[in-house]
Amino acid sequence: MNKIFATFLLVFALFFAGCQKNNPPSVIRGITVDFSIEITNGNFTYLPLNLMGPAHHHVGEILVVLNEFEQKHSNLEIKSWSLEGNQASYAYAAHVFGIWIYHCPKTSNN
Repeated sequence: MNKIFATFLLVFALFFAGCQKNNPPSVIRGITVDFSIEITNGNFTYLPLNLMGPAHHHVGEILVVLNEFEQKHSNLEIKSWSLEGNQASYAYAAHVFGIWIYHCPKTSNN
C-alpha cells in the first residue's frame, strides 16, 4: 500500500512540476527595459509591468522603468504617473499590472 501511495505521489509531483505558467507581458527584461510593447496614444502611455506582490516590494523596478522612459523619450516631460494594480485580499494576491504615464512634449522654456 505504501509503494502504491509513493508511486502515485511521485507521478502527481512530476505532472505538476512540468506545468509552466505563461507569464503576462512586461516591459522589464531582467535588468533591462523593453519598450517595444509600450502603448502610447496622444499624451498617454501604458507600460505593462505584471509584477507579483504589492507595489512597495517593487520600488526599485518601478523607478528604473520611469527613469528609462525619461531617457528614451527625452523630448517628453512626464506630468504625472500612476500604478495600476490590486491589493491582496482573501481571494486575490497583490499584483502591479502596469504604469499609466501622462506626458507632454517639452517646450523650449523647460
